[in-house]
Amino acid sequence: MRINANANSAAILIELGQRIKHNRIAMNITQAELAERSGVSPSTEIRIENGEDSKMSNYICILRALNMLENIDALIPEVQPDFKFLYENRPLRKRANPGRKKAGASWTWGEDK
Repeated sequence: MRINANANSAAILIELGQRIKHNRIAMNITQAELAERSGVSPSTEIRIENGEDSKMSNYICILRALNMLENIDALIPEVQPDFKFLYENRPLRKRANPGRKKAGASWTWGEDK
């Protein structure tokens, strides 16, 4: 299954568990061995493979033990600099401004609202 925005959380957890299981088996590692290598309990490793919820730190430990930790970089890519700010020699934004108008929005006087 391909993970996409339409999948619910339970389906995504099941898919992640299956992917971990398939990679573990491909590496010829038992569940007990993976639990020992990763530092998580065997019951936690089994629950993850069964698609049950767990802490992110457990997933990180298991991915590290499977030599797949680099793949987590694709989970939340590093933000690239906004070249418009760099070109205009303005400092990069450090926080969101919910009151800021979106591009193309028309401006109105306060009494016109």
